[in-house]
Amino acid sequence: MRFLSMIRIDEKGGQKPSERLMAEMGKLMEEATREGWLVATAGLRPTGEGKRMRWNRGKVTKTDGPFTETKEVIGGYAVLEAKSKQDAIELTRRFLKVHGDDWDIECEVRQPVEVGNHTLFLGEIVNAAFLKDEETPVLRMEDTRMNYGG
Repeated sequence: MRFLSMIRIDEKGGQKPSERLMAEMGKLMEEATREGWLVATAGLRPTGEGKRMRWNRGKVTKTDGPFTETKEVIGGYAVLEAKSKQDAIELTRRFLKVHGDDWDIECEVRQPVEVGNHTLFLGEIVNAAFLKDEETPVLRMEDTRMNYGG
């Protein structure tokens, strides 16, 4: 099963990764990739370089960063392959421990929406819609009824 671990940071806190942290994180990422539980990961650029797009009743608005009203922001993410939610939480705990005692960060672990027998991220759904290989099931956007309400 796939899980998304979103790394929340206080962007205004000014914490910068040390050489020790970067080295330890590099070792963990190598191990995670080799063992197959890390599917993808990335840190995100500061919100000052970002844009927020909002769709509200047929109208799109755009807000330029930084987003001063927000205390914590998503500073990065990891897509994890795990046998269970508990395993994904344990993998995330390993990531958090690498930071040592000087950091104050949190991760939110959530499972993506399932479509049929597939756990797909939106980009994979869109890509699957364009596949022409007869052995690959083709998903159409109208077949991906996702319940975000809980």
